Amino acid sequence: MGSGRVLCIIVFFVLLLVFISCSHSAILGEPMDADTIDKVQIVLAMSDSDRSDSKIIVDETEVKQLVNTFNTATLGKKVSNRDVIIGGSSCYLFYSGDTLVQKFTFNSNIPERIFKDDTLYYVEYQDKTPYELYTESPAEVITVDADFNEIE
Repeated sequence: MGSGRVLCIIVFFVLLLVFISCSHSAILGEPMDADTIDKVQIVLAMSDSDRSDSKIIVDETEVKQLVNTFNTATLGKKVSNRDVIIGGSSCYLFYSGDTLVQKFTFNSNIPERIFKDDTLYYVEYQDKTPYELYTESPAEVITVDADFNEIE
């Protein structure tokens, strides 16, 4: 085998390793079925008083948009310790009837930093972020406690 061929094979494997280490993966192993999700509760990061703003989204178009946003999102690299925000987490809970189907937890209200398997990762979206969809939703803002129950 000529030295040129050996060099080409080495370069190929180096490029393959670089590509694999830099690649992104989907947040979910298997996408959520938008036809079975009928409610999404979004709970923003808790304040010092264990209260938080929340919206319960039931509009079919908004629910499908949120499901699609998470189904097409990709994980990036781990968030370095210096970039972690100390404070509460925000949660996005997807329901089919009264059954919780999927829960996503973020560092504060920043949807570009998601917890997965007890590790914080950067995440990228194809279009709008979940927080943008939360702010654009006309659903009523309610106040919830630490267990996500509405407070009068």
